[in-house]
Amino acid sequence: DRSAPSFVAAVAGGGGVVASATVLGNAAPMAAPKKASDDGSDEEKLCVCCMEQDAVFIVKGCRHSVACTPCRRRLVYRQLRLRAAEGGRPSDVPPMRALTTSHLERTVISCPLCRSEGTLLDVRKSHLR
Repeated sequence: DRSAPSFVAAVAGGGGVVASATVLGNAAPMAAPKKASDDGSDEEKLCVCCMEQDAVFIVKGCRHSVACTPCRRRLVYRQLRLRAAEGGRPSDVPPMRALTTSHLERTVISCPLCRSEGTLLDVRKSHLR
């Protein structure tokens, strides 16, 4: 009885390895994530950043549903830091917790799905549902 070879797979991120798993040749295939409904509508509502909460913000330009409330703050903060670093003044960006409503509503971000630019709109407060 020969066992199948095993290997380690790693997923590289911007700063190095972010996840790894040992894969065995005899292991059963991983099941697909369960959907709450057969039409996939619930899966489309997930935040593309954390994949844990419902996405309630869409990118104005492309209309992709991309972020939950905490991840919206992270996306805006990241964009502000990138712009400040390009200008050589990263100290001008307030701490993430101190971002104002103006920052959150007016900062143009790059869509995590298609990279088109736009502000983040709350679908709960608009007619965009």
